[in-house]
Amino acid sequence: MEYILILLFIIILSIISGKALYNMPNPGKRFYEAVNKNDTKDKKSNNKF
Repeated sequence: MEYILILLFIIILSIISGKALYNMPNPGKRFYEAVNKNDTKDKKSNNKF
């Protein structure tokens, strides 16, 4: 029973986060800007996932 509840919670959470990412104008842009602000050295090539 707990497994079903955990699975349902994960599905709902992923749907909510997916909608939030989809509604953002530039998803990932703020994240990359924050990362590049912290290390302005030669680490821009290492940020590709």
